[in-house]
Amino acid sequence: MADTVEATRPGDGLRGGRCRGGTCRAALARRLAGAAWRRAALSRLRPPGAGLAPAAAIAGLVLLAAMLPAAPAPPPTAPSATPVPPATPLPPGASPAWRGARAGGPFAAAERQQRRRQYLELALRQMHRLEQIEHRLDTQRLGAGALTAASLAAPADRGTPAGSPGAAGGAATGDAAAHGDAAAHGDAAARGDAVRWVEQLLADCAGHWDRVACAREELSLQRLVLRFPQALPAALLARARAAAADAAPPPPAAEAAAPWSFRDTENQRAVLMARSLVAAVVGGSADSATARAWADYAAAFLAAHDRDGWYEAESPGYLAISIIALLHLADLAPAPQVRDLARRELDLLMAGWAQQQVAGYPAGPRSRTYVQWALGDRTTPWRAWAWLAAATGDAAHLAFADWPELALSDYEVPFPAALLLRDRRSQPPYEIRARRRIDRGGSAGHGEASRDGNDGDRRRAGLDAALYSYATPDYVLGVAQAVAGLRLSVSGGEEIVATLYPEGAGFAPLYLWSRSRYTPEDRWKSWAEQDLAVGAGASAVAWLGAGDPAAAGHAYLASPWSRPEPVGDQRETLVSWCGDAYVALTTAGGWEVAPAAQKFPGYYGPAFGGSWVAVPLRQPAAIGLRAGRRAEDGDLAEWRRRSAQATLRRVEGRLEFTPGPAAPGVAGAAAGAPAPAIVYVPGERATIGGTPLRPGGDPPLAAPFLSSPERGVWELSFSGMSRRFAPLPPRGL
Repeated sequence: MADTVEATRPGDGLRGGRCRGGTCRAALARRLAGAAWRRAALSRLRPPGAGLAPAAAIAGLVLLAAMLPAAPAPPPTAPSATPVPPATPLPPGASPAWRGARAGGPFAAAERQQRRRQYLELALRQMHRLEQIEHRLDTQRLGAGALTAASLAAPADRGTPAGSPGAAGGAATGDAAAHGDAAAHGDAAARGDAVRWVEQLLADCAGHWDRVACAREELSLQRLVLRFPQALPAALLARARAAAADAAPPPPAAEAAAPWSFRDTENQRAVLMARSLVAAVVGGSADSATARAWADYAAAFLAAHDRDGWYEAESPGYLAISIIALLHLADLAPAPQVRDLARRELDLLMAGWAQQQVAGYPAGPRSRTYVQWALGDRTTPWRAWAWLAAATGDAAHLAFADWPELALSDYEVPFPAALLLRDRRSQPPYEIRARRRIDRGGSAGHGEASRDGNDGDRRRAGLDAALYSYATPDYVLGVAQAVAGLRLSVSGGEEIVATLYPEGAGFAPLYLWSRSRYTPEDRWKSWAEQDLAVGAGASAVAWLGAGDPAAAGHAYLASPWSRPEPVGDQRETLVSWCGDAYVALTTAGGWEVAPAAQKFPGYYGPAFGGSWVAVPLRQPAAIGLRAGRRAEDGDLAEWRRRSAQATLRRVEGRLEFTPGPAAPGVAGAAAGAPAPAIVYVPGERATIGGTPLRPGGDPPLAAPFLSSPERGVWELSFSGMSRRFAPLPPRGL
């Protein structure tokens, strides 16, 4: 297996891509041992350029530090050291507010502003560390670094309400003494950072702002010159303004009439739309015909997404990039209609995230999820955003550097969504059923996925999927229902059809998949016909590696999941635990259990020494999964006893999975009664407890907090606050 992957596009890495300078960061991370960068104190790091190792060798430590697994958790024989927090009711007399002023505590305005400033300060410190590691920041970090530094360099009494460190840190209240001269007069060191990084960005992207990496960085440059112009000297500001006014010509009117017909990827189109609209503001042409054409297109694009959903919603990296573009539109787009539509989409995306997340990280089945996003949580901003919006998590272990926009935006996460981010674990178990169909210009069903990038006239695959998640206080199980032609299959591929994310133990995903090697040929590969699954409640059945003789379907258990151990006389069921979550994995014919890095070094590598793979001896792999939790299923000994009774049989092209007996009161089961059996003909049909599974008839979103009973109609309700989003006309508001 090659340790390097050719970079096929300029700037393919960091905020959305993977590779840089011809060498894949993920591959480097697998090769490099040790975690010195992760352990190094900030005060001990030398200034940039002071005796650094060669950048080509050390750059991989960035991703390695982000992805190193934690130590395995001890068996949950005693009550958890971190109990589930109770939901916090509004204090007496408090008025529920959709957005704006909250009650006291972490949601108070002063607390939120202080977190904004702390977010930016931590981001800048991390960017300094990255600059030392990389020797010179990657192009795709320069814009974020310059914007962060400029926001902290700006004097506290200047800037817009949420666009200055005064608003982000409380200096706008007049308490300049709390921040000293640095807040009152701007931070000279931060200003120096902003100047240096803007100069480097202008050099890197001169004449190339249409490239993927530079287009994203132009968003940061635009926000900088509009919100923090005082951070740059006049001559450099003039050059930055000229660059930030670079825009693409508007799409033809026919594309506004068919907003899903774009040929680039969804996140690329969102960025193109945002940079082109805001370029008109920078260039003083907000009322031009070009700006109006872009505004018309943006309204149609956003209205289509409101009705049909987001094509890349299951990609933790690419959806984050689209959210950055939406924040840009919500704050800076010249047309009020576009700003309002962007805020509406942000509200819905934030509420959906809050409803289906584990410690801030999005849960559920995955698509367009490359190795660095599948195996690490510090390569995306979700947990840092949860800390910012809801004060969850430990800031010392979060990644802020590449994603400053939410801390600088005028946009506020709706109060009910912020509360749900924090209090999801205090809710009883619930189901989330999503039905999404997107017609990408005549290819509405699953099929051959095109390669990620600008494919010219190649038509991108449509989406016709039914997604299922079962959320409990201790885990979220997610499955892409592969029956009756339904598939989670997208252009760009990299789907993961069954996932289990436990709470309270760091980032510790469990995946059922057949990824076992990392080669250039596997990039953008669609797994939608090779890996198939169905699920209901706490159970799932997967058929992995179909049609590929070299595939090795298996369960991947990130540390701190315990080593899977066999139970029962046949030793066909394995049990493992992580925090207060349990899992039982059943196959027919037995297992091979091994360290992930030892069994599949071409995919996991030495950085994942604490992770495990459970590989069925019989391939293609058939795996039955049953999740559990200590609060419902008792101690580990009881979980082992019941799991030992699980069976999975292969009978004439179908899989028959019978989980062990359910715990009393779980899903209405009587004491000792079996959990519903799943009979699955892979890719075709399934029954759950004898009842046919027909997810094709589900509404767009059926869930307890955010739901969509019909296309374009959305309802959000939590903690006594509710809002109904009426359907939009085809061209927006």
